[in-house]
Amino acid sequence: MADLARKRDTAAGLLERAGEAVLDAVIDALDDTEQIPASPTLDPTLWGEEPSRADAVAAEVWASSEMESARASLLGECETREGAADTIGVTAASISNWVDEGDLVALRDGRELRIPKWQIDLDQPRGIVTGIKSVAAAFPSGVVSLSAWVRTPNVNLSNATPLQRMKTGDVDRVVRVAGSIGTW
Repeated sequence: MADLARKRDTAAGLLERAGEAVLDAVIDALDDTEQIPASPTLDPTLWGEEPSRADAVAAEVWASSEMESARASLLGECETREGAADTIGVTAASISNWVDEGDLVALRDGRELRIPKWQIDLDQPRGIVTGIKSVAAAFPSGVVSLSAWVRTPNVNLSNATPLQRMKTGDVDRVVRVAGSIGTW
């Protein structure tokens, strides 16, 4: 019982904002970690000490919580499908088609599509940034990470944001940089 209380206290401290269901899942994962085989040994002089199973689970839960927070923040920077259509001057069906074709990326919020506003640019052909489909295909993650990445200055783009480069027609370069993420 003391062991369960210790686990609950540890998990609660790491997951301040998390709900009871997440806390229980962490506790279950901590219980299951004793059955997980050890990972291959890495040189601790290069990589540091291997985290404990509890620390690894806590880090995974923390990362999931951060992604949910980023998703919620991005939803606040989105247009509804109808709102995007009104802004651009097209039908809501056109927005749906562009999402289906990959010309726009979108988040689902329940049954509704949410269009991140960074994609809308009335100075561009069709009122949307050109090259989203190619960049999204090359980018190694989803809409939330892509939305943050395109708006962040990038040293590989002379400190311009990928979005700035896309708007000036340098889509191929942005695609190359996006495709190089996570490669050595």
